[in-house]
Amino acid sequence: MDNTKRCGLVVYVHTPRHLKELRKYGTIYYFSRKMRYVVMYVDKENKAQIAEEIGELGFVKQVIDSHMSELREQLISRSTTNSIEFDKRDDEEEP
Repeated sequence: MDNTKRCGLVVYVHTPRHLKELRKYGTIYYFSRKMRYVVMYVDKENKAQIAEEIGELGFVKQVIDSHMSELREQLISRSTTNSIEFDKRDDEEEP
């Protein structure tokens, strides 16, 4: 199994006809036909270069970084009051 670091890009397109062309830059994870955007994963080392290449394509409106990796991932529990508790990170101090 390949353990290369991946990061997400959100690509806004004019038309969904050219989605096959985006596959050569990375893995397409999701496509919204209504809002016309693609969520795709690319190699982290080449992200800037790939984003620039994708942005130069004629059918692309805009390319932005996905900030999903910056969010906390481990959800512990949900109480009856619908508040969400997150797992404490090591760098946070306990009161």
